Amino acid sequence: MTFGKYGIVSSVDDWFHSELMLVWFMNPAYTRIPHFHYITEARYNGTEVVLLAPDYNASAMHADRFISVEPGSDAALALSMGQVILDEGLADLDFVATQTDLALLVRTDTQRFLRECDVVDGGSDEQFFHWISGAPVFADRGSLRYGAVRPALEGSYAVLLADGETAEVAPALQLLRDQLDRQYVPERASEACGVHPDVIRGLARATAAKRTNILLGAAPSKYYHGDLIERSLCLLLALTGNWGKKGSGVRAWSAGMFDGPAISMAKGRPGVEGAEDVINGLDMLIGMAQAGDPTMTREIAATSLARVQSNMVPPFFFWYHHAGYRERWNNAEWGDTTMRRSFDEYVDEALTSGWWEGLCRQPADMPPRVLIECGGNMLRRTRGGRRTILENVWPKLDLIAVIDWRMSITALHADLLLPAANCYEKLDFHIPTPHVMRLVFSDRVQDPVGEALSEWEIFAALARRLGERAAERGLTGYVGGDGMPRSYADLWNSYTLNGYFADSESLADEMVRDSVLAGTLADGTDLSTVREKGHLPFASWGILPFAMAQASPFPEGETHVPLRNHVEECEPYPTLTRRAQFYIDHPWFLEAGEAFPRPQGCAGDGRRPPAQVHLGSQPLVGSLDEHRAR
Repeated sequence: MTFGKYGIVSSVDDWFHSELMLVWFMNPAYTRIPHFHYITEARYNGTEVVLLAPDYNASAMHADRFISVEPGSDAALALSMGQVILDEGLADLDFVATQTDLALLVRTDTQRFLRECDVVDGGSDEQFFHWISGAPVFADRGSLRYGAVRPALEGSYAVLLADGETAEVAPALQLLRDQLDRQYVPERASEACGVHPDVIRGLARATAAKRTNILLGAAPSKYYHGDLIERSLCLLLALTGNWGKKGSGVRAWSAGMFDGPAISMAKGRPGVEGAEDVINGLDMLIGMAQAGDPTMTREIAATSLARVQSNMVPPFFFWYHHAGYRERWNNAEWGDTTMRRSFDEYVDEALTSGWWEGLCRQPADMPPRVLIECGGNMLRRTRGGRRTILENVWPKLDLIAVIDWRMSITALHADLLLPAANCYEKLDFHIPTPHVMRLVFSDRVQDPVGEALSEWEIFAALARRLGERAAERGLTGYVGGDGMPRSYADLWNSYTLNGYFADSESLADEMVRDSVLAGTLADGTDLSTVREKGHLPFASWGILPFAMAQASPFPEGETHVPLRNHVEECEPYPTLTRRAQFYIDHPWFLEAGEAFPRPQGCAGDGRRPPAQVHLGSQPLVGSLDEHRAR
């Protein structure tokens, strides 16, 4: 939502370059054990480590400071720190003006960005404005550089609209300042987050003064309103100029660089020739996108193609139409009391507006008939799964098949359990990630037991048998979920490239060779090389959008930190505004009061009173510090 991409992450050895490390939503002594020594070594190097959490966890004892935060109130703390930074003149305003949308003009009447279509009939709705030297000026979509005069970051101005009316506009940063000053001064934010105002101010000043790195874990993405927490943390880094530089930034889950799997799955013929077809085809599509919009960088063009051509089916429509969650999500007693409309009304608007065009592949009139579960455990890992899914999905199914190496909860409720080889009975590659900048390989140490096969071989056998059964029943073809015609007789040939990928060993070797061709592995590397070494360093970012999202030079003898191309070369971001976006003027966000990030669902957000803590018969109301004192 902020950067227009995800998966941006530094190499773990770059943590050593931090001057201030905020460990937030992470317990690395438990969850990042192989990487934890970089935190310890950074402390020996002078880095201050601050752990923020509701509980004094295993990592807290290794930190310089532990700050206890009320659960779910982290946005209030981060925004209050931002208020201090702006109020005390500590913000890196050049960074803010260059890298973010906070210098763009917002109409105070509609709360939406001022667009070219507002001031010129037939103008673009994706062209935005700065205020420079007393006039609105187009914000460059092809570069983040703004010239000799910095755009205005405060004040309000009058702009003549296309209809002859005049509208008041203000830079987004001015609106942000006003909101922070009204709601997030430390004394008020302290009521929500439980952190003393003096602590908030001290931490804010340190964040602004030092090269700050937020070690952000995955927990906020599992919170209701967790997006607001993450946006608030990113805003804190934006105000202090803390990304795109060694020892700074924010963590995320990330993969990429091992291009072989994607190339091998996309090729229409085996070997180098098939891989070159895929690589040349991608280059052609990126070139066409850039020709249509010269302001696009290669990353933006590739990202736009990935969004359009993705075959991933959002599970939402399955849950909504077929799994009983529609009734749950429309239950007003269980829902969010701040929502202005019913859940159905939002879904209907999204569908009729075409926002999910081509991706609603499980409409209400197309109930599922066969379920194949592979790589998961639906009835255990889906919220309310064993009750809601069993009650609503299972009666609609003619067949349930589970591919697993164990008798899982879902397998207990299935018709078939197809035994998958365990991790030591098949070869595999670990998730390739910039965290370690290496491809890690796991080899097979024994043959699969009994009827077990690798998942690849199970699906190959299913494809072959489907073709045979279709021929026996006189069936020739069908239309796939992507609308393309398919031949039953050709399923196995298409899946294995006419037997070229007959087993997982040959497929793995092809993936490695295709990665060499894409540049991510060194010349001459094949499966035998990987098998001998166990792990190999990557040689380049490769050709696919996921690694392009790092937007940094490939590190040669140095640590990696993402977003350097944006900060050092002023390349635009793949967002609507082409900048890191902190003001989202979508009508739903405006309706919810979330154009800027703000706390939701915690004390002090206007939805419920501060918590009461009962000791014996005496209720205590107030901050955590007051509770502790009493």
